[in-house]
Amino acid sequence: MASLLVCADIFGVTPDLKAWVDNIAFDGDINFLSPYSTQNELFDERTAYAQFIECGGIDPYVEKISSCIKQQGPDVVIGFSAGAASAYKALSLLKNNLVTQGFLGFYPGQIRFFTDLAPTIHCDLFFANSEPHFDSDLVIEALQKHQTVNCKKTKYQHGFMNARSGGYSSEGQTEYTKLVNERLRTLLV
Repeated sequence: MASLLVCADIFGVTPDLKAWVDNIAFDGDINFLSPYSTQNELFDERTAYAQFIECGGIDPYVEKISSCIKQQGPDVVIGFSAGAASAYKALSLLKNNLVTQGFLGFYPGQIRFFTDLAPTIHCDLFFANSEPHFDSDLVIEALQKHQTVNCKKTKYQHGFMNARSGGYSSEGQTEYTKLVNERLRTLLV
């Protein structure tokens, strides 16, 4: 049976994230990872980001994801924001013995700090239309040099898949949920 690992953003594993996963066409085991050891109700980005930094930021999340990938060997990994950047780094560092077949990462802004890394598996990265803290075009250009990495700049803002985010777009979520379903069908043939 196929397995899916979903790496949450700085809001953690929320009811909204679980509801989104219920709407994707995946018949198999689904596991969720959060940057937090316990789930708090985080409703605004400022509070969520402060909580994420207090928990150590990207590096502890990379370690948590790496451990999960080693133990569970998911067929596909999907990540959002900090979860996407952390999963990308974890998959890049776990080059050997990966059974994972593909990675889908949404608005992985922190990836800008390690564009020299690349997983050995196929990666689809979906960037926000713009980012306030960096030039996503330069990041995409650096990542596209890797054969396994495919980048797309969307017309949506950072957080468009998360109803708790200020950048949420129901249109974007619908569009990219369909795309996730298409990718899952091709990855799990």
